[in-house]
Amino acid sequence: MFDTLKQMQQMKKLSDDLKKQEVSVEESGVSVTMRGDFEVISLKLNPDLDTASQERVLMRLFQKAKEEIQETIANNFRGSLLG
Repeated sequence: MFDTLKQMQQMKKLSDDLKKQEVSVEESGVSVTMRGDFEVISLKLNPDLDTASQERVLMRLFQKAKEEIQETIANNFRGSLLG
């Protein structure tokens, strides 16, 4: 029972730590900053790009930010299992 409680506390701490982490990605003057809980906290557009170009860049940036966060989560989870 105490092991389960300890594991739950570790998972809560891991979750809280991830919320504090941020990932920023940039391409063509467009940038996205996302927290570890996948909340977008900053978005910067490039007024020199047309709408279609900005949409394409944003789609790539959201995907890239999401992948970086997922990698961070996996690394942190592995580290918590090993540590």
